[in-house]
Amino acid sequence: TIGYVEQPTGEIVLAIEYSTDLFEEASILRMQEQFLSLLDTLCEHPNDKLSTLPLLTDEASEQELKSWNNTEKVVPQQCIHELFEQKAKAQPEQTAIVWGDEQVTYGELLERSGKLAAYLQAQYGSHQVIGVSLLRSPEMIIAVMAILRSGNAYLPLDPGYPADRLQHMLQDGGVPVIITDQQIKSHMTKLTDHAVELLVLEEKSNEITSTMPIRHSMHTSNDAITYVIYTSGSTGLPKGVKVTHANVVNHNYAAIDIYDLSPADRVMQFSTINFDIFVEEVFPTLLCGATLLMLDQEQYLNIPYIREVIETRNVSVVNWPTAFWHSMAEEHFAETALRMVIIGGEKAEVAYYKKWSAL
Repeated sequence: TIGYVEQPTGEIVLAIEYSTDLFEEASILRMQEQFLSLLDTLCEHPNDKLSTLPLLTDEASEQELKSWNNTEKVVPQQCIHELFEQKAKAQPEQTAIVWGDEQVTYGELLERSGKLAAYLQAQYGSHQVIGVSLLRSPEMIIAVMAILRSGNAYLPLDPGYPADRLQHMLQDGGVPVIITDQQIKSHMTKLTDHAVELLVLEEKSNEITSTMPIRHSMHTSNDAITYVIYTSGSTGLPKGVKVTHANVVNHNYAAIDIYDLSPADRVMQFSTINFDIFVEEVFPTLLCGATLLMLDQEQYLNIPYIREVIETRNVSVVNWPTAFWHSMAEEHFAETALRMVIIGGEKAEVAYYKKWSAL
């Protein structure tokens, strides 16, 4: 509440009463400054409309609109696959991926993705959108990196999606080939026609492994497409969104900075490849030289399994949908290596936060 009293001298004294449960003193002082600035401007321009008058002083305007928004940072201009290649060559023996008992080093990831990239270039060229339909495994990451290193973009194709949605995505994206495996082959065969090939990794294993890996990733402009992701289609047909390398690199380096990721981190790969969070989990991890912990396809929503992975694999960073975090809120991780839990997608409930904080 703002009150005022006019003094015999003609001065006006303002008094502001506020609830300390709702406001901090600094906030009230800032409001007071804005109110006084408005009064000064009214005196100088008494005929102007109130809606056109500024609330901020010149100094406050400079601070809030310019100084506080000066967040510009130097971001590499290379593409994702080029930055990965640099990191992999700098630390080839560092573990890049852990999946069950299997471990893949950065050097092995570079080699295996290089062979598949060379095969893709020879068979399909570059500047294409290549489908990926693979279950959680190192092969999924190898395929994604190979597609990028061959100068192409990837399109995630969840075999669990309705057939008409997948058909639309294939046709709309102009996909010439889908990288898949024996487990998914029969399902994808029903969707494809003569215009779309299936590259079944097990069937082409000998050809791919005997291919000389590309020595250097294909250089593409950073405004080239990294991946295409489709909307839900709730208001019509699903629409493809093209995400460029510049977008992904900018976001990834912001994530590395904000989450303070380092080569010592072990990051859980929780999201399916069909969501943007997959990008935030995988690429920042590989660009900073950390280790990606992949989950079992059948158990990744199983809470006891997730807890076991965190405890036994020294997971330090997880990125969960808010709803899943709610289900984990009563789990105790104080004696594990877990240092950061990132949540998003919907509002976190206060009750769950209090449970989590109390542990």
